[in-house]
Amino acid sequence: MKKGSTYLMITMVTGLFALGTMVSAGLPHACEYADSNLLYIRDKIKEALVAGDLNMTRYHTYKALNGIAKNRANLLDCGCKASLERMDHAHAELKEAARSGTLGESIPLLKKALENTSLGRAHLREFAWEKASPYGMALLYMNTREVPAGQNWLLEIPGAKIKEQVRGSLKAFEASLEEVLEGVECGEARRFVSKIHGESRRNLLDSELSEHQRQYHLHLVALTGAALEKLGDCEN
Repeated sequence: MKKGSTYLMITMVTGLFALGTMVSAGLPHACEYADSNLLYIRDKIKEALVAGDLNMTRYHTYKALNGIAKNRANLLDCGCKASLERMDHAHAELKEAARSGTLGESIPLLKKALENTSLGRAHLREFAWEKASPYGMALLYMNTREVPAGQNWLLEIPGAKIKEQVRGSLKAFEASLEEVLEGVECGEARRFVSKIHGESRRNLLDSELSEHQRQYHLHLVALTGAALEKLGDCEN
């Protein structure tokens, strides 16, 4: 076997092992595992884009495809339909890129798959605060007038811990938002940011929001508002 082929096989085995360890850790934190795997998939697509050789481009493309297939169960368990839909689009684009006969044909498809993966991560992180945070929906009952029966333990969660969770969620979302602004076509990015901006503004009209929920959505409105200003009208 040639030296290059040996290296290729070793890299493939280690890459699959790394991904396998991420998806085999169980389901309680499916959204966290899904996010980690999306980062892996994004990196494989980036490697395919810069490989400069059709065979290596296909190699990294297949690794990304394999990653999407392995991560689907995590996305289903997490429940983020928007992220799942984006990754279905990325999967189709990567399959077409893998079948392309030239780099010129595969590169635009890989770029579109990268856009959808970036949007998929951003959707997932925005979704995670309310649906997949370490305390789940339990945190959303804090600072409200009533605590559901059998959940009095919620009152024992320190307020500082909740604030830390909110800060962490906002920081993660802000990082994904920057990724979208840098790597996604302007019109597509604007549609995505506008959707979240509008949803957060509508959520702020809910009189039943806890103070932590209100602060979270206020920050989302500010972050997405600044992003919309940065994007402009997309004509340029």
